[in-house]
Amino acid sequence: MVWLLASSAFALTLDEVVARAGEVNPYAVASDLEWRKLRMEAAERWSLLSVTPEVTLERRWVAGTVADEGQVKVTAGLLNVPGWFDALEQSAQARSYRHVSEATALDAQYAAAVLYFEALAAEGMRDAALQFVTESARTLEATRARVQVGMDSEIMLRTAEVQALEAGTALQRAESGVRNSRARLARAIEQEVDTLVPVRVEPPPAEPARSPWIEAQRELTTAAHMEHAQSWSELLPTAELQVEAPIGVDEWTVTLQGTWTIDGAGPFLRARASALAIKQSEVLVRGLQLDHDLWVETGREDARSLGEEVTSARARVELSIQTLAVGQARLIVGLMDTLDVIKLQEDVVDARVDQINAELEEAYAVLEARRLAGTPW
Repeated sequence: MVWLLASSAFALTLDEVVARAGEVNPYAVASDLEWRKLRMEAAERWSLLSVTPEVTLERRWVAGTVADEGQVKVTAGLLNVPGWFDALEQSAQARSYRHVSEATALDAQYAAAVLYFEALAAEGMRDAALQFVTESARTLEATRARVQVGMDSEIMLRTAEVQALEAGTALQRAESGVRNSRARLARAIEQEVDTLVPVRVEPPPAEPARSPWIEAQRELTTAAHMEHAQSWSELLPTAELQVEAPIGVDEWTVTLQGTWTIDGAGPFLRARASALAIKQSEVLVRGLQLDHDLWVETGREDARSLGEEVTSARARVELSIQTLAVGQARLIVGLMDTLDVIKLQEDVVDARVDQINAELEEAYAVLEARRLAGTPW
């Protein structure tokens, strides 16, 4: 009992897998770092609009004499509309990539969840193969006893032996599938995988959550609007205020400087190009939203219908197991042929495989519907 408790304590859960995937997935990590970098760049653009202090210290040697000079200058931008819109654009770009980072992490988590359910399915296939080995051995033993008393021929015995051999081969393939699926999951989370906790994923929500990919595109639309405004603001004059004071001298100078520069047709062309970028981004937002709504609706319907298939597959497994039990009992007392029991065993295997595949397909559909809906873990 102590060993069982310790084993269960170290079992890997689905929540642990998706949390780990979000932390170690290289694309998720790289996206998070890119968002942090863009946020720093946006902060730098805002800092350029603030007060800029400058301290100058100078020492000159002239004809054997030394002269020291120093000056403090403070510059403040009073009118820099293009700079303001540029900073707003960079902030929107940073917010967009924050949503990209969230979406990338979410995709990585759902990809790891898929690998988790594939590993569970592989374990189910192994358990079904192991049960097939046990049932084939039981049938082989009963057939051998029937041959010894003359109730069956050697051909029946050979048939039962072939099925037992096939069951052993199927078990080896299933064990290989377990190892491979665990290896893929271990690579995704960069952690060894031993025991998994069986779980059924929750159905997709009735109302979709926000999609981070759509939110990212919306922020790009905001950035395009800021770039458009910046292009027109380049036609406005700029102004700055400077205060200069030599160090050690009781005097200071205040300078108010205004500049008006027209870069030919550049602002008009850039404004036209940015207007096209706005329309392009708005079209993408609308397309993403329509696709999102469609995927969520169809994904929820797929998950519902596949859930019904799972229910049917489970009922078929129960019925085939009961039928096999009756057949094996009838075989022992000589009321059923060995070939018929072998067929019943194959029916059980097929039913179990169909159930596992149906459960995996349901998990695929539910996970995809939740991912497209933007449902976080």
